Amino acid sequence: MVVSNRPFDLTLEQRDPTGGAQTLFAVFGMKIYPPVWLWNSDCTFDRETISRLVDAANRDDWTKILDMTDEEILRTYSSTPQWEVPWFVATLKESAHFVADGNRKYDAS
Repeated sequence: MVVSNRPFDLTLEQRDPTGGAQTLFAVFGMKIYPPVWLWNSDCTFDRETISRLVDAANRDDWTKILDMTDEEILRTYSSTPQWEVPWFVATLKESAHFVADGNRKYDAS
């Protein structure tokens, strides 16, 4: 393998194959009880963890993201909006849809 600064494109599905659960884990994993600090990326999220993450997102009114402009999302959720990665807003919106849709699309094994 060779380290490079060459950029490469990934789709939203490649970034978060869970359809939003992975993003919820990144945002709310340490805010649930008991907190989930790390997750084995080879394992799917179990229903209990998904439920706890969605509950935390609902307590934080996470779906309000769906009514915000991209600029509002950047200003509200990024500490460095002027330097944010291009896919930041899209992944947050996807996770908000995951919560709003009742996470029905996620098929935990």
